[in-house]
Amino acid sequence: MALLWVWADAGDDFPDPMISHSVGNGKDNESSDVLLVQALLNIFYTMYSRPPGLPNPPAPGSGWSDRTRAYVVEFQSKVVKQKKPTGVVSPPPPFMGWQTALTKKFTVAKLIQSAGIALFQMQSEDNLVTFLKKQYPPLIVPFQTVRKGNTWTQPTGGTSEDFKSGGTTVEGVSTPQFYRN
Repeated sequence: MALLWVWADAGDDFPDPMISHSVGNGKDNESSDVLLVQALLNIFYTMYSRPPGLPNPPAPGSGWSDRTRAYVVEFQSKVVKQKKPTGVVSPPPPFMGWQTALTKKFTVAKLIQSAGIALFQMQSEDNLVTFLKKQYPPLIVPFQTVRKGNTWTQPTGGTSEDFKSGGTTVEGVSTPQFYRN
């Protein structure tokens, strides 16, 4: 299930959206993980041109499909610069840092970074997590779980409305950051 993730090298306790299981052909394809990947792809391809020869990006929440795989492969090839794109998106190991995930070409890290930059260029007033919650309400409940290393934290206090607005502190984890450089 999608969740919020605190990177090992962050040092600032600002979580980013994250998948908890791999998505792709033959993978778990948990619905909120697939929704998150599709949403991040849509944010990116709203700002940047759709790849030639591909139909519109997959609708977030439509489930894993050949279209989703085609967009992931395109993103892995052109943006992540993977030599052999697989069409699979996997979460990083729990203690991996942000820069390491980008260096090791984790697709999900580059999707988070690219979607955050696209939102900034679209002059969105929302950070990435708040934008995702507003645009894709099925992510509100999964985003109430925060993972830092091997620690999973559920919210303490607050209401579901606080989470919709991004205003509740979760055991030392403050409102999510926009994106990392």
